[in-house]
Amino acid sequence: MNNNLIKNRLYELFPELINQIEEKFNFEKLEAYLQFLKDFNEIGGFFSKSDSENILDRHIIESIFHIYKIILNYPVSHETYLADIGTGPGLPGYVFFTLKNPPMITLIDSQIRRLGILEKFHKEKFADDKVKFIYGRVEDLKEKFDLVIMRSTVKYPWSAEMIYRLLKTNSYFIPFLGKRNYDLDFEKKILENLGLKIEKEIDIPELEFLGNRHMKLLKKTSESKKGFPRNWETISKEIKRTSWEK
Repeated sequence: MNNNLIKNRLYELFPELINQIEEKFNFEKLEAYLQFLKDFNEIGGFFSKSDSENILDRHIIESIFHIYKIILNYPVSHETYLADIGTGPGLPGYVFFTLKNPPMITLIDSQIRRLGILEKFHKEKFADDKVKFIYGRVEDLKEKFDLVIMRSTVKYPWSAEMIYRLLKTNSYFIPFLGKRNYDLDFEKKILENLGLKIEKEIDIPELEFLGNRHMKLLKKTSESKKGFPRNWETISKEIKRTSWEK
């Protein structure tokens, strides 16, 4: 074994997959990013005190494995325009930069503090134009992307409505999901209103040591129905109302 913390941990968890994962990722970049998260966590307020002790597993390993699953099911290449919504200090979107063949990445967050620290690190460490940083609200953006991802910023399936305007026709939204604690009938209604189709649902039992994990590949197959997507104020009120009712 070597002194590469990430590679060693991946080997402990997924010995039968480590060679496949190693083929796809640049571990020098991964280690640099892990060290960045540790070094600037307190200044940037990236994680809670309890979560700070689990940065490797709960943030780096989890993101790596999600991305590994994505590229097995979606053709991510250097020509792919990808957006990560509510990225914070770059999770999971910045981990795409550590691929050996990274896409064109746009990291989006309305909080300048956390993302700004990552932008400074990235420009000083890599001086690479593969990553674009946008400080603002999703509803104000005009760009469109081939692939949009979101880890936990907004509850699913409302997250699909929130990011809808960023999708090109035939592009994808892939939310990173935990427990299936959403109403399937309501999900179906939302997706139909948005012209989104569930092309694939991917369980991730390998990450059960962190809790339940799954992903959905949602493809934009048609334009949304009249009145959709709704504005964020309306969506936010509905999320709060349903949470209160539970």
